[in-house]
Amino acid sequence: MFREIADSKTTAISLILLAVALLVVSIHSRTLDPIDLPTGDLPEEDAPQMQLNTTETVISMTSKSVAWTQGDNPFYTDYFKPAKKPTPAAPKDKVIKFLFQGFFKTSSGLPKAFISKDGETFTSPIGAPIGDGFHLSQITSASATATNAHDEVLLLPFRQAVELVIPAEK
Repeated sequence: MFREIADSKTTAISLILLAVALLVVSIHSRTLDPIDLPTGDLPEEDAPQMQLNTTETVISMTSKSVAWTQGDNPFYTDYFKPAKKPTPAAPKDKVIKFLFQGFFKTSSGLPKAFISKDGETFTSPIGAPIGDGFHLSQITSASATATNAHDEVLLLPFRQAVELVIPAEK
């Protein structure tokens, strides 16, 4: 087994270097003189001024907290602070689009209007609600008229879009 290890070139080189290193360390350690350290007590003026004989003194010295700010501490971060809550957006006004597309009379002579509200088309007779408190009050070939409980009038001309703006509640 020793021959197999000795036959390897890298193993042989590393063993030689290890032996040389041990030889250098042993020679060097024999030539060095031990360091002479002073023994004995310190003079009275060099003695420490604070007595650390009580645990309260040690705890009070180590438990002082330091308030770090961004400029003082290079490791300061705002990452763990909760994000500021966004301000709620102001309520938007509601816009309803009406389009009067014509009318027809039923067999009993009752006129019904084709009205498109926000892209949805429906038929509505006189007095029927068309949206947001407005009821159809008059139908002619040129226009349709709707009123609400506050006597506001909404005129819907033939094939012309009309926008009704409902203010948002604040």
